[in-house]
Parts: sequence; C-alpha cells; structure tokens
Amino acid sequence: MKIDDKLWKWTANTILNRLTEDPDDCYAEVKIRNVYTLRDLSKLVAAKNAGMHPDTVYSIAQQLDEAKVEAILDGNSVTDSIIKISPRITGSFKNSKAAFDPAVNKRTVDITISADFKAQLEKVKVEMEGLRAQGAEIASIDDMESDKTDGTITIGGFVIIAGDKLKVDEEDAEQGVFFIAEDGTAHKSAKLKVNKPSQLIAKVPTDLAEGSCRLVIRTKYTGNQKPLATMREIEFAKMCTAVKE
Repeated sequence: MKIDDKLWKWTANTILNRLTEDPDDCYAEVKIRNVYTLRDLSKLVAAKNAGMHPDTVYSIAQQLDEAKVEAILDGNSVTDSIIKISPRITGSFKNSKAAFDPAVNKRTVDITISADFKAQLEKVKVEMEGLRAQGAEIASIDDMESDKTDGTITIGGFVIIAGDKLKVDEEDAEQGVFFIAEDGTAHKSAKLKVNKPSQLIAKVPTDLAEGSCRLVIRTKYTGNQKPLATMREIEFAKMCTAVKE
C-alpha cells in the first residue's frame, strides 16, 4: 500500500451518550471533512497519474466492485489491501437440520480491516475539541436489523435515532421521520415505536428504493410547552444507504 508521507489528522468532539445511565458518559465523533464518492476518488487517482482519464479509472473501479460482489454472492471471501469481506448468516436454527428461514435468518457480511490498513491508522494524529455544542440534532443512527451504525438502513426494518429535540407530534401529518431518496422523493415512516426527545425508533418505509438517501426529522418540538411556529428540519449529517433485508 503506497500512502503519501504527510501529517494525517482527525479532529473529533465528545458527545454525551444518551443511551447509558451515566450522565458523564461520552463517545467521540470524528468531524468529517468531505464525503467522497467512487467518482470523486477516480478523479483523485487520475490526477496522480498522467495520461489516465477519470472515466477510465471510474469504469475499472466499478468493475472491481462488481467482481467483489459477485464473488461474495457465490459464497467466497474477498480480501483487498483495505478490508476483508466474508459472507455470514445471522439468527438461530432450531436444530442441525433446520432450513434457512428468511423471517429469522438474515444474509449479511463481516467486514474487517487489513493489517496494512490498521498500521496506516496508527499514523493519524487525533485532536479532541471537547464537548460538542448541544442543540436539535441527530447524533447517531443504529440499524436494528443489521446492528450497523455506519448509515446503513434496512428497508422495512427499524432504526434507532439518537439525538436531541427529536420528538414529533404524530397527530401532525407534516411532522415525522422522512427518508429522502436520491430523486428527492420523501418517504415518511408510518410507524414510531419510540417517540422521545432523545430517541426515536422509526420504521424504514418499504417503498424506499435501495441506494443513497438522507434522513430528515421534521418537528416543532422545543422542549417547552409552546411549540415552534414554523417547522424545524433536523438532518443527519451523513448520507444513509438503504438496503433490502
């Protein structure tokens, strides 16, 4: 792995952990500088290599991704210079001869980073900027189907949304949890299992298409008796990725 010799740095804030009973418990969140797509990365590679066209790099990168997916779908493990991906089946089986039950068992993958990449991470200097200012925000999203917290959301499943001032008035049709697809279509969650200022548990709409989407909460909640006069939109800072079960 050829990595530029430079000073790498992550800047992070501590955030109060509202899911534990300890009032002082915090977790860290890295301040993301940019979100790079495969197209963006292809441009960076082309810029470093004279004669390469970004579209060519992008096409090859797409084909490599497709080859990895096909290998995994065929029951293989894939290892590259960054990660190892291995197929896995979750859920319990009643006995040794039990068949795969889609209602209980899920197809997923395990992802581990390579030793080389892990060594590169040791070069990163981390600067903590202290407690992040608290306000109306979505601090984290936990997909209950896959247990992932990287923005993956399972279509038809439930997600745990943690943050501050998230509560919505379920009697107001304009308020709620919305998943905004790439084409701009807003899909509202039809069911909230939990509706609290610090936590919402919302069902991901079944008509949401696979792919990138944004998660937005529309609410007039303030924490006081008097609601806001106008709607407040609280958007998760990261793009989400909708996947099928």
